Amino acid sequence: EATLRLYREGRASELPALAAIQSPPEEQRQKATRLALALAEKGIAATVVECEGQVGGGSLPLRKLPGAGVALQGEPAGLLAALRSQSPAVIALVREGKVVLDVRCVLDLAELATAVAQANVRAVRLESAKIPEQEKEE
Repeated sequence: EATLRLYREGRASELPALAAIQSPPEEQRQKATRLALALAEKGIAATVVECEGQVGGGSLPLRKLPGAGVALQGEPAGLLAALRSQSPAVIALVREGKVVLDVRCVLDLAELATAVAQANVRAVRLESAKIPEQEKEE
C-alpha cells in the first residue's frame, strides 16, 4: 500500500529499488570512490572500476545498467568465502582475478567498509594458516 501511495504521489524515486536502477553512472563512480577511500583508511587496497549491472526482473529484466564498484586486492576464493560467511553476508563478484563490489545497491558505505575489513582479516588468517605441500613433505 505504501509503495502504491508513493507512485500515486509522484514519489516513486524514493523507493530503494527504483532509486538504485535510476542512479546515474557518475553517482555510482562517486560512491565507489568514497568506498575505496574508506577501505584505504582501513588498510585495504581498492581501486574504482566500471561495473555493469542488470535489472534482473520486472518489465526490464535484461536491461544493462552502467555503474561502478571497487576491486579488492587479495586471493579471491578466500575473500569471497569470508565475505559471504558474515552476517549480513556481502555478495561480490570475481572479475579479472579480483573481487569486485558493485556499489549500486549499497546504502551504508561505512558498514560495508567495516564488513570488508573484517572479512579481509579472516581471509588473510586462513590463507596464512595453510601449510604449503612442500613444507608438509619435509
